[in-house]
Amino acid sequence: MEDVMIMNEIEATVSIDDEDVHQEDSMDFDTGFGNIIVVDNLAVVPLENFRKLEVVIRKIYYQIGVIKDDGLWMPIDPKTQKTLGYCLIEYNTPQEAELVRGKTHGYRLDKYHIFAVNMFDDFVIVNGNGV
Repeated sequence: MEDVMIMNEIEATVSIDDEDVHQEDSMDFDTGFGNIIVVDNLAVVPLENFRKLEVVIRKIYYQIGVIKDDGLWMPIDPKTQKTLGYCLIEYNTPQEAELVRGKTHGYRLDKYHIFAVNMFDDFVIVNGNGV
C-alpha cells in the first residue's frame, strides 16, 4: 500500500495555470465543412422514387467511405415535390471526403447522369459569402 499516493501528495503534483485556460478560450477551431461533399447531376425524381434513389446513392458511396449518421441530405422542391438533382454527403474527416470526391467525380450512373462531385467548402470559397 505504500505505492498509493494520499490526497495531499496528489494535490502537490497538480499545477493549475490560468493561462492555459485563457489560451484554450482564444484558440481558433476549424469551422469549415471540409468533410462534406456535394454530388450534382443526380436524377430529379418524384417523392415516390426518393427512397430508391437514396438507396442507390448510399450503395455507391458506402463502398468508399462511411457516411455519418444522418449524413446524407437530398433536398426536395416544395412546389414540385421532386428532388433537386443534388445531394450533400457528410463523412467523418475531410481526408475521407476528399478521397470519395476523387473516386466518384465523373462517375457514370447511367447514360444521362454523370456525377459532378465537389467539396462543400469549394462553394463557400468561390462566393466568399456562402453558396
